[in-house]
Amino acid sequence: MNKLTKIGLTALCGSLSSVAAANAGALDITGSMNIGATYGQGPNDHTGNPLGFNKAIGLAGSGELDNGYTWAYGAAYTDDANGTTVLSSATITFTLDAMGTVAVSQGAGSRVGAWDDVMPTAWEESWFGIGGGPDRTGVSAGTSLRWQSTADLLPYGITMYAYYNPQVGAANSGSSASAATATTSTGSGTEFAISMAPIDGLDIGVARATVQNKGEGSTTTWSNDIEQMAGYVKYTMGGVTLGYGQTYENPGFRVAGTVEAYENTMWGVSFAVNDNLTVSYGEFESEKDMSQSASVNVTMETEGLGISYNMGGATVKLHTGEVKNANYNSASGNTDEVTAIELSLAF
Repeated sequence: MNKLTKIGLTALCGSLSSVAAANAGALDITGSMNIGATYGQGPNDHTGNPLGFNKAIGLAGSGELDNGYTWAYGAAYTDDANGTTVLSSATITFTLDAMGTVAVSQGAGSRVGAWDDVMPTAWEESWFGIGGGPDRTGVSAGTSLRWQSTADLLPYGITMYAYYNPQVGAANSGSSASAATATTSTGSGTEFAISMAPIDGLDIGVARATVQNKGEGSTTTWSNDIEQMAGYVKYTMGGVTLGYGQTYENPGFRVAGTVEAYENTMWGVSFAVNDNLTVSYGEFESEKDMSQSASVNVTMETEGLGISYNMGGATVKLHTGEVKNANYNSASGNTDEVTAIELSLAF
């Protein structure tokens, strides 16, 4: 390479570096370190080491395009069962002014999944830490697309959501990579949802999703596509928040004696005693309906009490809960209890 060309390329690279630095968005890192212990009693008792330690790390970035549109990136890393930190979800969102936001997500974004239990709580849901917990809904597995309207587009605080997952249950693919291999017999998933806040303190949301069963109509396994629905209402007055919700899932089975539907009902209440102390109580019922009248329907019942106390950068949390008919097993004595305590250090 001659000297003139080398000098020209060096200058060009330097100019590009300056432009990239000027337009680059900020990157923020947040997270927590959590030390806890969980103890259980019952048929699904915790038999391992009750002492645990996990990490949660979040990355957030943002930037602006030449036309004024903005983008924001977020990724969440949590520990798996072995204490190894892995990516749990990632999303990049483009804000298009009055047209709302468009997002590409991995492992997140479904309103049905996000609203499967949004009851007010001081720490975790009523079924937290219990083996054989209730069936819940969601179509977030795999890379997906989501559109969300702007908050001021419609009256009464109405926000609309549309969601599309080309292959529910598939692994995540990298950019320009070959298509990810599906891990389930499901195909594409679509979802529509709406939330509203018509008056101060009132929050309402409803969502419906369908997931394609690849074998529908061609085998004896499936009769129709999977249907999922979720709805909730919450009201906050002062330090008290009340909540009620329902979810429904039809797995689409054709075979006699299989599950026809899961119908879930939940409620909860939380009370912020002061700026530091919050207490809550909630219950969750999940009815497993079978496709034959001769089959026995089973209702799983959970209840949980939560307490959290914030001390600035540290929070002490306590949860005690109970589940009846765990794993939808109505055998006598099939009741589990769990008590968990955790110290969370945020950074």
